[in-house]
Amino acid sequence: MFSEIKRLGNYKTDIKTIAIVLLGLVFIFSGFVKIIEPISTRETFHDYLGEMLNLKQYYHGTMVYLLAGILFSAFEFILGIALVIRFKPILTIWVSLLLMGFFTFLTLFLAVTDILPHCGCLGEALKLSNWDTFFKNIAIMIPTLFVFICRKNFAVRKTSSGEWIIIIFGFILMIVLSLIKYYS
Repeated sequence: MFSEIKRLGNYKTDIKTIAIVLLGLVFIFSGFVKIIEPISTRETFHDYLGEMLNLKQYYHGTMVYLLAGILFSAFEFILGIALVIRFKPILTIWVSLLLMGFFTFLTLFLAVTDILPHCGCLGEALKLSNWDTFFKNIAIMIPTLFVFICRKNFAVRKTSSGEWIIIIFGFILMIVLSLIKYYS
Protein backbone atom coordinates (compact mmCIF):
# COMPACT_ATOMS: atom_id res chain seq x y z
CA MET A 1 0.00 0.00 0.00
CA PHE A 2 1.22 3.53 -0.82
CA SER A 3 0.79 4.97 2.67
CA GLU A 4 2.98 2.32 4.32
CA ILE A 5 6.60 2.86 3.38
CA LYS A 6 8.43 0.50 5.76
CA ARG A 7 8.73 -0.32 9.44
CA LEU A 8 10.85 1.78 11.77
CA GLY A 9 11.36 0.10 15.12
CA ASN A 10 7.93 -0.82 16.46
CA TYR A 11 6.12 1.72 14.28
CA LYS A 12 4.90 1.49 10.75
CA THR A 13 6.48 4.29 8.78
CA ASP A 14 3.42 5.64 7.04
CA ILE A 15 2.38 9.18 6.24
CA LYS A 16 0.74 9.62 9.67
CA THR A 17 3.91 8.54 11.44
CA ILE A 18 6.09 10.81 9.32
CA ALA A 19 3.74 13.75 9.99
CA ILE A 20 3.63 13.24 13.77
CA VAL A 21 7.41 12.79 13.99
CA LEU A 22 8.06 15.90 11.87
CA LEU A 23 5.61 17.88 13.98
CA GLY A 24 7.33 16.63 17.13
CA LEU A 25 10.74 17.59 15.74
CA VAL A 26 9.49 21.11 15.01
CA PHE A 27 8.38 21.51 18.64
CA ILE A 28 11.64 20.00 19.91
CA PHE A 29 13.75 22.36 17.79
CA SER A 30 11.70 25.43 18.64
CA GLY A 31 11.67 24.66 22.36
CA PHE A 32 15.39 23.84 22.45
CA VAL A 33 16.38 27.03 20.64
CA LYS A 34 14.49 29.03 23.26
CA ILE A 35 15.90 26.96 26.13
CA ILE A 36 19.51 27.66 25.18
CA GLU A 37 18.83 31.38 24.77
CA PRO A 38 17.02 32.29 28.00
CA ILE A 39 17.83 36.02 27.82
CA SER A 40 16.43 36.31 24.32
CA THR A 41 13.40 34.25 25.39
CA ARG A 42 12.91 36.50 28.42
CA GLU A 43 12.97 39.57 26.19
CA THR A 44 10.50 37.99 23.79
CA PHE A 45 8.10 37.27 26.65
CA HIS A 46 8.68 40.79 27.96
CA ASP A 47 7.72 42.19 24.55
CA TYR A 48 4.72 39.91 24.08
CA LEU A 49 3.25 40.26 27.56
CA GLY A 50 4.35 43.85 27.98
CA GLU A 51 3.00 45.14 24.69
CA MET A 52 -0.01 42.93 24.26
CA LEU A 53 -1.23 42.83 27.84
CA ASN A 54 0.18 46.21 28.81
CA LEU A 55 2.25 44.70 31.64
CA LYS A 56 5.60 46.37 30.92
CA GLN A 57 5.17 48.91 33.67
CA TYR A 58 4.43 46.24 36.27
CA TYR A 59 7.02 43.59 35.60
CA HIS A 60 9.90 45.35 33.82
CA GLY A 61 13.16 43.58 34.52
CA THR A 62 11.67 40.97 36.84
CA MET A 63 12.07 37.23 36.76
CA VAL A 64 8.42 36.78 35.72
CA TYR A 65 9.28 36.90 32.02
CA LEU A 66 12.29 34.63 32.47
CA LEU A 67 10.23 32.06 34.36
CA ALA A 68 7.40 32.23 31.80
CA GLY A 69 9.86 31.82 28.94
CA ILE A 70 11.70 28.90 30.51
CA LEU A 71 8.52 27.04 31.46
CA PHE A 72 6.94 27.58 28.05
CA SER A 73 10.11 26.54 26.21
CA ALA A 74 10.47 23.39 28.32
CA PHE A 75 6.78 22.61 27.73
CA GLU A 76 7.19 23.09 23.97
CA PHE A 77 10.26 20.83 23.95
CA ILE A 78 8.48 18.13 25.95
CA LEU A 79 5.39 18.37 23.73
CA GLY A 80 7.68 17.54 20.81
CA ILE A 81 9.20 14.60 22.67
CA ALA A 82 5.70 13.40 23.60
CA LEU A 83 4.61 13.52 19.95
CA VAL A 84 7.68 11.60 18.77
CA ILE A 85 7.40 8.84 21.38
CA ARG A 86 3.58 8.92 21.21
CA PHE A 87 3.17 9.65 24.88
CA LYS A 88 -0.58 10.00 25.42
CA PRO A 89 -1.05 10.59 21.67
CA ILE A 90 -4.63 11.88 21.67
CA LEU A 91 -3.86 14.45 24.38
CA THR A 92 -0.59 15.60 22.80
CA ILE A 93 -2.22 15.90 19.38
CA TRP A 94 -5.00 18.04 20.86
CA VAL A 95 -2.50 20.21 22.74
CA SER A 96 -0.37 20.69 19.62
CA LEU A 97 -3.45 21.70 17.63
CA LEU A 98 -4.56 24.19 20.27
CA LEU A 99 -1.04 25.60 20.62
CA MET A 100 -0.56 25.96 16.86
CA GLY A 101 -4.04 27.42 16.45
CA PHE A 102 -3.40 30.00 19.16
CA PHE A 103 0.00 31.01 17.80
CA THR A 104 -1.21 31.11 14.21
CA PHE A 105 -3.91 33.60 15.15
CA LEU A 106 -1.49 35.50 17.39
CA THR A 107 1.07 35.85 14.61
CA LEU A 108 -1.64 36.96 12.18
CA PHE A 109 -2.62 39.64 14.72
CA LEU A 110 1.03 40.69 15.09
CA ALA A 111 1.52 40.79 11.33
CA VAL A 112 -1.57 42.92 10.78
CA THR A 113 -1.01 45.33 13.70
CA ASP A 114 2.81 45.33 13.58
CA ILE A 115 3.01 45.84 17.36
CA LEU A 116 6.32 43.96 17.56
CA PRO A 117 9.09 43.99 14.93
CA HIS A 118 9.53 40.20 14.92
CA CYS A 119 8.11 37.20 16.71
CA GLY A 120 11.14 35.80 18.53
CA CYS A 121 9.71 32.32 18.00
CA LEU A 122 13.11 30.88 17.12
CA GLY A 123 15.13 33.08 19.44
CA GLU A 124 18.27 34.57 17.98
CA ALA A 125 18.78 31.52 15.77
CA LEU A 126 16.50 32.88 13.06
CA LYS A 127 14.71 36.21 13.20
CA LEU A 128 11.56 36.14 11.13
CA SER A 129 9.23 38.99 10.32
CA ASN A 130 5.70 38.70 11.64
CA TRP A 131 4.40 37.79 8.19
CA ASP A 132 7.14 35.18 7.72
CA THR A 133 6.20 33.73 11.11
CA PHE A 134 2.53 33.65 10.17
CA PHE A 135 3.27 31.76 6.95
CA LYS A 136 5.64 29.42 8.86
CA ASN A 137 2.77 28.68 11.26
CA ILE A 138 0.41 28.04 8.35
CA ALA A 139 2.97 25.55 6.97
CA ILE A 140 3.21 23.84 10.38
CA MET A 141 -0.59 23.75 10.64
CA ILE A 142 -0.77 21.45 7.62
CA PRO A 143 0.83 18.43 9.34
CA THR A 144 -0.84 19.47 12.61
CA LEU A 145 -4.28 19.29 11.02
CA PHE A 146 -3.40 16.07 9.21
CA VAL A 147 -2.26 14.45 12.46
CA PHE A 148 -5.36 15.78 14.22
CA ILE A 149 -7.65 14.33 11.56
CA CYS A 150 -5.84 10.98 11.88
CA ARG A 151 -5.66 11.09 15.70
CA LYS A 152 -7.98 8.14 16.19
CA ASN A 153 -5.64 5.98 14.09
CA PHE A 154 -2.82 6.39 16.60
CA ALA A 155 -2.95 3.47 18.99
CA VAL A 156 -3.84 4.42 22.53
CA ARG A 157 -1.91 2.20 24.86
CA LYS A 158 -0.98 2.14 28.48
CA THR A 159 1.78 4.64 29.15
CA SER A 160 4.92 2.99 30.45
CA SER A 161 6.89 4.22 33.45
CA GLY A 162 9.85 4.74 31.09
CA GLU A 163 7.84 7.23 29.07
CA TRP A 164 6.85 9.10 32.22
CA ILE A 165 10.52 9.22 33.24
CA ILE A 166 11.49 10.62 29.82
CA ILE A 167 8.81 13.32 30.03
CA ILE A 168 9.48 14.37 33.64
CA PHE A 169 13.27 14.11 33.42
CA GLY A 170 13.27 15.94 30.08
CA PHE A 171 11.17 18.78 31.45
CA ILE A 172 13.41 19.18 34.51
CA LEU A 173 16.55 18.88 32.39
CA MET A 174 15.38 21.64 30.03
CA ILE A 175 14.66 23.97 32.96
CA VAL A 176 18.07 23.25 34.51
CA LEU A 177 19.83 23.71 31.16
CA SER A 178 18.12 27.05 30.63
CA LEU A 179 19.02 28.25 34.14
CA ILE A 180 22.65 27.16 33.64
CA LYS A 181 22.75 29.12 30.37
CA TYR A 182 21.14 32.13 32.04
CA TYR A 183 23.59 32.27 34.95
CA SER A 184 26.72 31.46 32.93
